[in-house]
Amino acid sequence: MSTRRPGRLFGLLALLMAVFVATGCTHTVSGFANPATGGVKSDAPPSDMEIVNGDGSDIDQLVANSLDDVMAYWDDTFESAFGTSLEPLSGGVHAYDVNGTMAIPCFSDQDRQQAANNAFYCPSDDAIGYDRAFLQQLADQYGDFIVPLVMAHEFGHAIQNRVGQPSNQGIAIEGQADCYAGVFTEQTVQGTPHFHATSSDLDTVLGGYLLLRDEPGASASDPNAHGSAFDRVGAFQEGFNEGPQHCLNSFGPDREYAAIPYTSQEDYANSGNMAYDQMLTDIPVEMNTFADAVADNWSDVPTETFQGSPQSCGGQSVEQVFYCTDDKTVQAGEELVKQAYDKFGDFAAMTAIALGYGEAIQDVSGVEEDSPEGFAARLCLVGAYAGAAFETTVAQVQSPFGTLQLSAGDLDEAVMLLIAIGQDDTIINTYGMDSFDRIDTFRQAVLDARNDPEGTAAACLAA
Repeated sequence: MSTRRPGRLFGLLALLMAVFVATGCTHTVSGFANPATGGVKSDAPPSDMEIVNGDGSDIDQLVANSLDDVMAYWDDTFESAFGTSLEPLSGGVHAYDVNGTMAIPCFSDQDRQQAANNAFYCPSDDAIGYDRAFLQQLADQYGDFIVPLVMAHEFGHAIQNRVGQPSNQGIAIEGQADCYAGVFTEQTVQGTPHFHATSSDLDTVLGGYLLLRDEPGASASDPNAHGSAFDRVGAFQEGFNEGPQHCLNSFGPDREYAAIPYTSQEDYANSGNMAYDQMLTDIPVEMNTFADAVADNWSDVPTETFQGSPQSCGGQSVEQVFYCTDDKTVQAGEELVKQAYDKFGDFAAMTAIALGYGEAIQDVSGVEEDSPEGFAARLCLVGAYAGAAFETTVAQVQSPFGTLQLSAGDLDEAVMLLIAIGQDDTIINTYGMDSFDRIDTFRQAVLDARNDPEGTAAACLAA
């Protein structure tokens, strides 16, 4: 049983989500009679779950609705998943104000200020607590559906207190709770009494993990580590796709994480970013080396940047990054590339350009590129390159695809870019693939390429 102090799941709010929420897709999952806004069914009867210190506020009701659905789902699923019945949460659900007088689970009166801006599971009391004002702020800024995500993660820790933690490593404990949250979130796509999640809700959830990630350069061995965005999104998606048994068995001591330290003081000072002009010079060299390794009869393709409206390339494209078959160039809108660099970092900009090279590789290889499957294959190719570069960094092995080594946070930067491009096809033609599936495709290729870069790239082209 866990005696670990409740971790700080949520840190300071950031501005990144404004980008993601503005560009998220809006299509819904069909087949539901109950209307839902932001993943919340507007006509569902409110839960009568007791909130200790509840004040009748909308946020307390949203927490009650969330945990009612979370607990009902696990009550139905627990025995088949874990071989035992679910013990109810014995310590209740507690709202609090750190400046008030009510008791806070796991916190003494002397250290109650440490519970500010937090939501947590307290193992010693078998209770869930949340700072009401903070959770309201989250809901106001990022939508109501973030609340069931928070509660699903915290109840994931309650599950651990019943079936066991994967290890004493903080990042594994938090990752497994993210995985359990993904399991429940998949159910909300099917529909729960109070929630019906859409693709845009999932985009917001994924963007939320960029707020909740550890700072780049943080060590995975830190007792309070929660993981990079790449790690946390991955754990969540694994639960969503694979179910509770996968969560139970996949976070042991042999699990690898993308959290890596900065390699030097200079790297730290630059936040792992090379100069913008250097990036524009280096990425075509890297991509041509990569393409030469995976495509037969490859001839080097230059990158050309353009200002303002996209180049027409014979009227074939209106995108901000694309491969022009007329003159065999990768065309990249400088406004997009510079914005990606400034907002997210150098590897976000590189990822955008790399997608253009993925299209060029497909063209030379005679692979269909103008389709959803073609776009997925390009994401896969970029992931294969990134995975090989990451392995070069952590294992000091030579990549067959180039000499670039990734810095702390680079994989998170790629995740940011894949969310921020949206689905309106004016930045990059996504062929209707939403952020969840874009990241899942990229992430799986990264993981596969760490062990077999050339085989992974070949599989991308064969898919």
